[in-house]
Amino acid sequence: MRGQRATPRPGRVRTRGAAIAALVALVPLLPAAAVALGSHEVDTRLPYLCTLPSGPQPATVRIRATVPDRASVGETIEAADVSTTLELPAAVAAELTALEAATVRAETALTVGVGQNGATTDVTWLGTAQPVPVPAEGPLALTGTGDVPALTTDTAGELTLRAGNLAVGLAPSKADGTPTGPASLAVSCVPEPDAEGGTLLASIPVTPGSTATPNPGTPSTPPTAPSATPPTAPARPSAAPSGRTTAP
Repeated sequence: MRGQRATPRPGRVRTRGAAIAALVALVPLLPAAAVALGSHEVDTRLPYLCTLPSGPQPATVRIRATVPDRASVGETIEAADVSTTLELPAAVAAELTALEAATVRAETALTVGVGQNGATTDVTWLGTAQPVPVPAEGPLALTGTGDVPALTTDTAGELTLRAGNLAVGLAPSKADGTPTGPASLAVSCVPEPDAEGGTLLASIPVTPGSTATPNPGTPSTPPTAPSATPPTAPARPSAAPSGRTTAP
């Protein structure tokens, strides 16, 4: 028997132990060749429950990234080649077809929980999914890629990354490129209860390195989150951008 479904809760910050800081500036995705030696490939599929205007629907979220195997205190920790794929059931594709949608694009905002030594904070991994055809049958898959915030920590210890809520803005278009009515749909997704304890994406050991750590009893700096907000109503699709995808 499955437990009660999880519901979204506002992110909160606890400041016991280490201080974790998310750099305000978003860093561009690094090409695979630029990733330092000792990297770890993240490829995790998780069950989610997504709420659409028509009601809740089960979904699968696949999260892929390359993260360092280890880091030192004060060193920038960056995730590269990040992508978030949302697979929605055929019923959602049928809803879009009923709106006369031929294609759909999406903006994604995945909340990632960062933890270390009892301290936690949330950061947001933003993504843009290029327009894809609405399938006549079968599931609808949307893959968002984009910029993610870099992390630093002033204390040694295991640093963990966990998948959290996913906000998605859908922008369907008709065959002639004009928007449907409504022009956008907001989708809110949370991990299924079955995924509890299984939302871990990566665990990165952080060693003291050459940076001095605070003396015992010295108050730590509260964790701060990057200035990124989830998209609720994405801009209409325009000509496909060239080069690196940027956050909405």
